[in-house]
Amino acid sequence: MRSTSVLALVLVVLACVAGNVVATARRTLVPVRLAARLVSKERLAEKHEGVDDVVLWHLDDGTTIQVEPTVDELAGRGARLEKAAGDGVLRVDGRPVSLPPSDDARGMLLVAVPVALAALVLAVAAVRRRPATGTVA
Repeated sequence: MRSTSVLALVLVVLACVAGNVVATARRTLVPVRLAARLVSKERLAEKHEGVDDVVLWHLDDGTTIQVEPTVDELAGRGARLEKAAGDGVLRVDGRPVSLPPSDDARGMLLVAVPVALAALVLAVAAVRRRPATGTVA
């Protein structure tokens, strides 16, 4: 395999891993900056209803964000939400509330790190592999 093909494949794998980590982290609200009112909530049932439901918050600034079910329990409709990006505390109507740990985020990191490392190791092995005698590289 040519080194450019290997590099392209590794970049795609790393981009997918990073995208999944970011999406999962955003649901915890830790990396999100907030200064809005919670207008409404929406729960969408997935394959295993009640287990992997999608929870959406519709905010008064027109944005919709997906949150973890444990985060959803922290604020009711009409609540004023304030939070700095990277902070583990959400202010709900001025009251500080610690964001709960996320099993999904922890699980994603446990999967993402080995996948990224495996992609890098396989890429190095593929680039260093010598073509068999009599073949064209």
